[in-house]
Amino acid sequence: MKCGIVIVLALALLSCTDDSEIVDVEELRGSWVNVETTTDTLSFEALFEGKEFMLLKKAELYRTGPYEYKILPNTNISIHWSLASTLTFEEYFFKVAGDKLDIGNFYDSPSGEILTFKKID
Repeated sequence: MKCGIVIVLALALLSCTDDSEIVDVEELRGSWVNVETTTDTLSFEALFEGKEFMLLKKAELYRTGPYEYKILPNTNISIHWSLASTLTFEEYFFKVAGDKLDIGNFYDSPSGEILTFKKID
């Protein structure tokens, strides 16, 4: 019986650990280029106090411009295109590992569901 209680407590403790990492916005500062298209770039900046923005630049103008974002736990990001007529944020996959950034396709790129960017500065 005691062994069962110890196992239950151990499992409860393991399930409560938070293995989610939130990316530090300072890691994002600079420019990132889409590894597939090499024309789409993201720049992460703090344009207004208390709000973080990423600027999307593409060859065509559709969906380019500033996006307000919030980094969420568990490899997610919440994004709002600042030029949209709505104020809603959408959640996308988001993971940074060194100089590589994977993000859900938030701007309808033909490159696939997950877009990969490489830091260039």
